[in-house]
Amino acid sequence: MFRERAANPPAEFVRLVAESSFATGEAVGEFAHFYVNLTVIAIALLVVPILGLGGAAARLGASGRARRLASLRLIGMTGGEVVLMSIIETIVLAAIGAVLGAGLYLVSLPAWRAVSFHHTAISPGEMVVPWPLGLAIVAAIVVLAVLLTVLELRRVRISPLGVAHRHTAPALRSWRVFLLLAAAAGFYLLSSGVRISSADLTVFLILGAGIAVVVGAINLGARG
Repeated sequence: MFRERAANPPAEFVRLVAESSFATGEAVGEFAHFYVNLTVIAIALLVVPILGLGGAAARLGASGRARRLASLRLIGMTGGEVVLMSIIETIVLAAIGAVLGAGLYLVSLPAWRAVSFHHTAISPGEMVVPWPLGLAIVAAIVVLAVLLTVLELRRVRISPLGVAHRHTAPALRSWRVFLLLAAAAGFYLLSSGVRISSADLTVFLILGAGIAVVVGAINLGARG
């Protein structure tokens, strides 16, 4: 949406910029492209918490299977068969959740008219994700759920007698603190010489990656 509006700025936005003290031939394009740059920062702030939330949900689901998996081992299933069944179940549930989420997304499209940028309301058509990207998002959700399920099952050992033993490794808190400090220091050095007003998209991509690393380090440190 922001890239389309940067290429073809809305009429109301053009009028307001023309009436402002920044009225120059290039001002409209510069202001419109600045919104594109800011979306990079917004994505960097959101992507790690979203992945963390999805990961927590997948881990919770895998942890809750311990008693049921123990029952399956008790009736004679091998450890590999139990893991395979859990993976298949995870794929089915993640796919159903992704489809339901996509349906809610489509239903919510008209509500975006209440939000405006460039002094112009967002139209539902501007919020429609291209279908290749939509499929990629669904696939990423399923893959993330499967990976986290497998990792969680590695922490739960199911014995042939149907007993679930949870093994939790001691938290290495010290290196997580050092990682957070290193990430914060690196981002400070990276951003200290940047002039936001004159930065291009490449600079914002680098800054966004730095913010994502810092947020990820904070999230990792908060987990213990």
